[in-house]
Amino acid sequence: MPRHSFTDRDPLDALLAPPPDETPQEREKRIAAEVEAKRVSDEIDAQLNRECEREKRNAPAVRVLLLGQSESGKSTTLKNFQLISSAKAFQRERPMWGNVIRLNVVKAMLMILDILNQLQAGAETWEDESKRIELTPDVLMLKQRLAPLYQVEESFVAILSPGFKADKSRSKLRDNVFNINVNSEKFGLTRLWGGNNVRESIDGAPDVIDHTTDGESQEMTQPRSGRATNDDPAHVLHMLAADMIALWSHPTVKKLIRVRDLKVADVDRGGYFLDRLETITYPGYQPADEDILRARIKTMGISEHRFRLKTGPMGNLTTSEWRVFDVGGARSMVPAAWAPYFDDIDAIIFLAPISCYDETLEEDPTVNRLEDSMKLWRTICETPLLKNTDLILFLNKCDVMQEKLRVVPFSQHVVSYKGRDDDFEGCSNYLKRKFGQVHKSHSPQQRPFYCHMTSVTDTKSTHAILGNVKDLLVRKNLLNSHLV
Repeated sequence: MPRHSFTDRDPLDALLAPPPDETPQEREKRIAAEVEAKRVSDEIDAQLNRECEREKRNAPAVRVLLLGQSESGKSTTLKNFQLISSAKAFQRERPMWGNVIRLNVVKAMLMILDILNQLQAGAETWEDESKRIELTPDVLMLKQRLAPLYQVEESFVAILSPGFKADKSRSKLRDNVFNINVNSEKFGLTRLWGGNNVRESIDGAPDVIDHTTDGESQEMTQPRSGRATNDDPAHVLHMLAADMIALWSHPTVKKLIRVRDLKVADVDRGGYFLDRLETITYPGYQPADEDILRARIKTMGISEHRFRLKTGPMGNLTTSEWRVFDVGGARSMVPAAWAPYFDDIDAIIFLAPISCYDETLEEDPTVNRLEDSMKLWRTICETPLLKNTDLILFLNKCDVMQEKLRVVPFSQHVVSYKGRDDDFEGCSNYLKRKFGQVHKSHSPQQRPFYCHMTSVTDTKSTHAILGNVKDLLVRKNLLNSHLV
């Protein structure tokens, strides 16, 4: 049996003891190093303690679901959240958003070129001669000179969606789907099917983009040092700018848009970008906040976006984490498919575009878009799993409705409104009452009705509304957590 000897000497002393032959100079260096190591250790401990205290003070995470049909303004609302959370993100991402806007411009121009090609091929019949479009030689020349735009579209798609092989089919290119990616301070773009759908916007996080190589990240987010090349789509777009401006301003195209009710607005609301072609196609174009908010991005599926927002009165601000879930505007995304996963959500922000009273769904031309929004709203209200969830209604695109009412009477498309004035105040209040009645009669239990008239491309007013919403939800979250 082995024998053990016990002494009062600590076995670690030999390891920690200074060398027996240590000189005075070496001893001085050793002591200085130990002092510095302790200082660093104490600093780390203090930082950890501060972070721990900050986490205790911060409100619990607020979970919000964004709902609404396609083109209701969900993506623009997310961008407003991003501006509130970290204004630096937009500054860092302007070059990339410039490419998104250029792609919007290209798609709008190609819609016009597609119709001109059909007219040139004789595919149109004219029952009303007053609506006949005659293609003049100068229009045909411009159409031919702008043919490179088809390749430019493919190039922008490839830049904004690394690794995606652009299909040669125009329809598939037009329907290509991108998703907003809020990663650290970056508000970039990735294909929805290209990886993790959790996006974050947190100051101080690493400056990276997920799922891309270093080279791809640099290409997506940084300008090319001012050097234009023949294969740079932005350079090609600049070279085609004069012809694009000439075609967009041509009387034949203006008549074509009016006669054919051409939905250029699908990618460029009211020609906002096409009216600014000279600026947008200029080398080094940096989009303004309003430009970014108006950029069109179609989203599908469910994605999560994380923000850190400050709430509370000045001098007593707290930072809370917000998790915003965007349910893509596909009609197949019915509540039964996702409600079981969001039964504990704090609130649903439902966007109903009230300017679409004269429009039909792209996927079902027999269904009025306003009627579809009302049906979706009713379904949300009556879903039992969401009975404890606050519903916040954004009657959106008020600015567009005000413009449209000048030429398209509301009463002409909403039968129950006939006999009343087609002014914005009367029409919007009528819709507010209708949505409120649905909320009251179809909710499983009584709950407050929150309704806001919004134009989410109006940054100032939208930030004020979102500020009120976030204060409301944070207060409720604190009460539910028994922290106040």
